[in-house]
Amino acid sequence: MGKSPEIEFPVNWNYKIIVDDASSKDKLNDVLKQHEYKEEVVEGNASRTGKFQAFRVSVTFHDQQSMDELSHAFSSLDCVKFLL
Repeated sequence: MGKSPEIEFPVNWNYKIIVDDASSKDKLNDVLKQHEYKEEVVEGNASRTGKFQAFRVSVTFHDQQSMDELSHAFSSLDCVKFLL
């Protein structure tokens, strides 16, 4: 198996967050604030049935640890079904 590509920091990272509750925007923004980011999520497309809602946010990371911590915080929310 090949190695993961090396990420050079600082890096501007674009998240796409799929949730099963359209009212999750505040929860996602709270995670950003708790990690001292000023960015806010932007609402994207909803699924055809309305069951899922996409949000996106672009964050600049200065190290791998910060990236891992924010990714883990998003993933640990019950409403988050996919983090891309």
